Amino acid sequence: MKSTKTLNLNMENSNSNHKKIKFLKSSDQVDSNLSSKKEYNSLKNKEENIYKNINISNQMIGLLEEYFSIKIYKNKIITVPKLLCPITDTKVWNSIINRISNLEMVNEFECLKEIIKIVSEEISQCILPKKIVFNEIKRKIIGTKKSLKTFKVITQLSELYKQFERC
Repeated sequence: MKSTKTLNLNMENSNSNHKKIKFLKSSDQVDSNLSSKKEYNSLKNKEENIYKNINISNQMIGLLEEYFSIKIYKNKIITVPKLLCPITDTKVWNSIINRISNLEMVNEFECLKEIIKIVSEEISQCILPKKIVFNEIKRKIIGTKKSLKTFKVITQLSELYKQFERC
């Protein structure tokens, strides 16, 4: 059994009509069913299971799910996108969620801009081995017509086999 951390949050009204989230404290809880679903070692999974209690507006929940694939169900963050960080993804996501939860949802564009800034700052602090990063980027590259024009076929594989058979 592994322990998972749960953040207890309290909604508080500020002077404006927008809500802010205030963190109270962390507590350790043990849940064998939830922790058995975690898979930290495989980069093939696109999502990471993470279970954190939060109170956040429905508008922000929709925004996080639509643009960032952060799934929230019954005030619990269920899954977040898998990151390429060698440090524990939960640690990175704790920091990201702490910073995102303090944002005010006034303008969707400005809110998205701030969330992207927060996520990029946290991920940029990760030190990644070049081999892992290169292989992951290589897997996700999509060749466009413009990029394919920069390459020229020198020879085909069948012609290479013919050349080497003669040697």
